[in-house]
Amino acid sequence: MGFGLGSHDFIGLMHTLGIMKQGDVPYAGASTLQAVNQGLIGHYLRQKAGQPYWSPVTGKPQFRFISLLPSEAIMPVANPPALVTTDGANFSYNTLDFAPDTEESCYWEKPLAPDYAGEDIFLIIKWKSTAIAGNVKWGVSVLGREAGEVFDVALGTEQTIITTTENVAGELVYSLILPFPPSLSPNDTLIVKLARKAADAADTMLTDALVMEVFLVWATVSIISTITPITPTDVAPAIFASYEDVDCGALIASGATGVLIHWENADPTTARMIGLRKKGSTDDWHGDIFAKSHGTCWVGVDENRFFQCYLEAGIQRMWVIAYTTAGCPFFTNAKDKSLAGTGAWTDINLAADCPSAKLVFCEIKCDFNNPPYGFRKKGSTDNIQANCMIHNWGLAGCDDSQVIEHIIDHATLKTRVLGYATEGVSMRDNAVNVSPVADGAYHVVDCSSYALGAKMLFFAVQNTGASGDIAYAIRKNGSIEDIYLDCGLTTFPTLLFFACECDADQKVEIKLENSDIKVHLLGYSV
Repeated sequence: MGFGLGSHDFIGLMHTLGIMKQGDVPYAGASTLQAVNQGLIGHYLRQKAGQPYWSPVTGKPQFRFISLLPSEAIMPVANPPALVTTDGANFSYNTLDFAPDTEESCYWEKPLAPDYAGEDIFLIIKWKSTAIAGNVKWGVSVLGREAGEVFDVALGTEQTIITTTENVAGELVYSLILPFPPSLSPNDTLIVKLARKAADAADTMLTDALVMEVFLVWATVSIISTITPITPTDVAPAIFASYEDVDCGALIASGATGVLIHWENADPTTARMIGLRKKGSTDDWHGDIFAKSHGTCWVGVDENRFFQCYLEAGIQRMWVIAYTTAGCPFFTNAKDKSLAGTGAWTDINLAADCPSAKLVFCEIKCDFNNPPYGFRKKGSTDNIQANCMIHNWGLAGCDDSQVIEHIIDHATLKTRVLGYATEGVSMRDNAVNVSPVADGAYHVVDCSSYALGAKMLFFAVQNTGASGDIAYAIRKNGSIEDIYLDCGLTTFPTLLFFACECDADQKVEIKLENSDIKVHLLGYSV
């Protein structure tokens, strides 16, 4: 599947492959990335309105890239793509137009950086089309040649990727060839072949695929991670109706700042109370979660890796599914960010409390008739809102000024911020509906086009109807876990938020009881 690249997606790509520091990679032409060619050592690439810029910071992973432009392509005599210059409504640009009915290919020849050290290389194809449906299958082959080697020999094994075009004509699509070690050496002459596998049955798009640029990308140090998934582990206390210590010392790393929890109320008829707080906090926000429901939440831990939990009854369960580290702090006492007004999306500026935040962890509570609510990133056009449980948790991406948007339908609904992440996460401007067929069976959902390199995925689960049949389950691809309970009350639309580990290919399995249930991908952690 493909995705359109907005400013937030550009930053997400940088986080996925390693935050980008300036390197000594030679390249020619006015490429998309050439504007940032003059970054300084110790700076990393960020995005603001209108242009990217270099920001001073320490300890970021380095990132190298080579840009392959249409005008630099070497065309074979037989079956080359067409090199086309388009005078657009606002600017002119070049594309390589690959036909839908004949396999066409082209080549590039580039020098490899002298500091290349054998890292795995990603290849990213930036393209668009006039189609609104169909798949394109790309093939890529690579060869490196150095002094003393015969130049014209067979290329390496072809790598392929199948990508679905966007559902809006002309939107950018990015196809990622997953990491592969091409047995290259520093200063190699690099030969890259790109082909559209038009004769393959998997290539179903009926129009030209217009390639605008190709990137070769590699990270020279490890990617920053602030949220680490673990094997889900039951930590429900055995004492009920009071706050009890939960010791996570054996489950999570020293220096951990918080945990993500999958909770369950398996009582078929009765709402049950739950409350979570960081050890040492004086907060007390325990409240009901609906009967036969489940979801995820988040809470800070103290320096000894303790938090405190309030469960009403033994029929409730909770599993630690991940932990957070430096770059993802939690407050001892949560920050009240309740809105005064109702019925409109309203800015909440978190710059003072959550500096440099990209994601905030929220908690909501209301004792009046479960009113509608929603969270979204500032600048989003999403309108994902529905009724809340009496007690629930939320997620929201921040813009570059640490602003989120929040909507409530009744002033008795209160909102708090529990913590935030500054690194290792990427949150979309607008969510992507990834709901599979609702037939009560698990379906593999591939999120790789929207969450390159992700380890965990963040979702909004929205019941848009009042059918009474609203069970859902989200699990890591290949897991045998089967927690299949409701996403809220069966008598009106509801909304909750869910975090889930994905497999190495960014796949999860989703099971839905009813097509009224929509699963929206909000973002991910790497």
